Amino acid sequence: MEPSAKAVVASSNVSAPSASQIPDMVKIGSIPSSTVMDVETSMLEPVQHSQTSCRFVLENKGILHSHSKIVLSLTNPSLGSEKGFWPIQVGCMSAISRCRLQSGGKTLMEQTDFNHLTSYESMFLSNEHNKEKEIFQNGRLMAHKFAYDTQAGPVGSSLGMVIDTGMDYDLGNTVYPIPSNIEVSTESEFQISLSDLFPFLRQQQIPLYMLKEQVTLTLEFADRAERIWVTGGGAPNVDIDTSKTRFIADYQFYPGEMMDAFARQNADLTLTYMVYRLSKTSIDAGTDEKIRNVGGNGRIVTQIISGLEDPSLTFVGNPLGKYQGVAPGNVSATQSGEISLNVKYNNHLLYPEDVVNFAQHQHNTAQSKGMVPFVSRFEYSGEGGDDSVADRSLEGVDFDTFLDGTFCWQSHRLNRNERVNSRGIEYQTKYNLNSVIRTQRVWLEMARLAKLQEGKFMVVDA
Repeated sequence: MEPSAKAVVASSNVSAPSASQIPDMVKIGSIPSSTVMDVETSMLEPVQHSQTSCRFVLENKGILHSHSKIVLSLTNPSLGSEKGFWPIQVGCMSAISRCRLQSGGKTLMEQTDFNHLTSYESMFLSNEHNKEKEIFQNGRLMAHKFAYDTQAGPVGSSLGMVIDTGMDYDLGNTVYPIPSNIEVSTESEFQISLSDLFPFLRQQQIPLYMLKEQVTLTLEFADRAERIWVTGGGAPNVDIDTSKTRFIADYQFYPGEMMDAFARQNADLTLTYMVYRLSKTSIDAGTDEKIRNVGGNGRIVTQIISGLEDPSLTFVGNPLGKYQGVAPGNVSATQSGEISLNVKYNNHLLYPEDVVNFAQHQHNTAQSKGMVPFVSRFEYSGEGGDDSVADRSLEGVDFDTFLDGTFCWQSHRLNRNERVNSRGIEYQTKYNLNSVIRTQRVWLEMARLAKLQEGKFMVVDA
C-alpha cells in the first residue's frame, strides 16, 4: 500500500540541523582558536623578613610557573685576607634549613633540613649542568674533570680527578681558583628555583586564579655560621641582605575562554605528589646495631633516603661544610669502614640479607633515584685511595681531604607498592664509625593528595 500524499508531505518537512548544532570539529575548514600564552612577572617583596625567616604572599592570578625564582644575597662579611663562598655542592641553598608552601594555612609541602637533602640531590646533576648553569645561578659547583700533566709529553698522563671550576690555570700552579664573581665579598645575588624548593612543581603547576584563599611561601634560614665556607681564619658569621631578598613570580595566562573552560572542567581538581618527612637521631660511636622506627604508619611510602652527618665538621677550610653524607672512617688506605643495613616493613625485609658492600649501596641508590650519581667511588665511600684524585687543591684546600667519602648517601625504593601497616618502617643499620658520633637523617618519600574544591585546597596523605 502506497503512502498517502499527506504523509509524504509531512516526511519532507523535517528541518535540517542549524549551524549551531554542528560541532566545530566536524566542520570543513579551519577551527578558530587561540593558544597564545602571556607571562606576567611580579617582583614580590617579603611581608616579613629577619635573619631567621622570611615570608612571601602570592597573588591569586594566572598559573604560577614552577621556575619562578627566590633571590638571595649576603652582606659583605669582614673576612680579611680570606675568601668566602657558598658550599660548593649546595650553593646558596645552604642558607635555607626549612621551606614551606601553604594555602589558606594548610601545608601543601614542607622540606625540613632542606640544605642537607640538597646535598643528596646534587649527586644527580650532570657535570655540564653544574659547570654551565648552576655555578652562576645558585653558586653550586660540583662539576668533575680529569687533570693531565701536559708537561710530561705530547699526550700527557692523568693526574686524577679534580673539581672543574671553569677557570684557566697555570700548568705550574697546583691551586684551582673559584671564579671571583661568586665570592661572598662581591655581594653577588643568587637564585633558587621554586621547583628546587618544592620538587612536585617540576611536574605540576598551581592554578592560582582558581584559588579563593591566600598562598604563602615561608623560608627558615640556617645559622649564620653555617651559610658559607671560608678558606681560613675564624668561623664565618654572615647576614642575609634583607634589602635584596625577593620573589620573582612568573604568572602564566592563556586566553580567557581557555582558562574559564579549564576552571569549569577541573572544578574538582586533585594534585598527587610526593613529600619528604624527616626523622633525625644521634648515632653513638661503635659498631652496635641500631634499629629504629622511622614512621610511615598507614602511609604510601615509595622511597627512603638516609645519610650521616659529622657534627664536628666546621666551615673553615671545608668547601662542603656540614652538608655531607659522610662514610664511616677509613680502616686502611684503600678500604673504608662498613655500613650494614636493611629495611623492614609490613613484616618483610626489603633485602633478603643485610647489604654491606659499598658498590651495592651505590647501586641501590642509583636504582632508587632512577639514574647513576655523578660521583666517584672515592667520593662515595672513600674506597680506592686518594690516588684517584689529583694532587691539587681548590682555593688551597686539597681535593683528597674534603672529597674523601663525603657523598655516602643511601636510598631505597620500596618495591611492593603497599601501604605501610601500623608498625611503621624499621630502619636497621650497623656502622663502623671509628669512635665518632654522627647524626643520622632518614627521609621518607610519601604520597600526598591536594584536592581543590570551590577555590580551597584540602590536603591529605595518601
